[in-house]
Amino acid sequence: MSSPHDTVRRTRFRAFTLIELRVVVAVIAVLAGLLLPALARARSTAVRTRCLSNLRQVALAARLYMDDHQGELFHHHEGRVLDDGTQVEELPVTVAEFSGGGSGNS
Repeated sequence: MSSPHDTVRRTRFRAFTLIELRVVVAVIAVLAGLLLPALARARSTAVRTRCLSNLRQVALAARLYMDDHQGELFHHHEGRVLDDGTQVEELPVTVAEFSGGGSGNS
């Protein structure tokens, strides 16, 4: 036999309805919609900051190079430098006049 006190103890758990679940999903979608533009702005700011940091490093390297080389940013040769490293005043006119010839960069 069941007493009235037993029915109080047997409280039935109520399940979520389909409407309630849809409302929760809609709220989450709205919050995500508000959050995504902020994340995109943060990513854009991070890219810009990284770029500025790289530019600062290049400028610092150029400054240090100039300090070591009497204020010159690049070493200038007086004449032309051939691929084998020899210096000449004017470039040779024919291929036979080139000494060394290699394919390196100077």
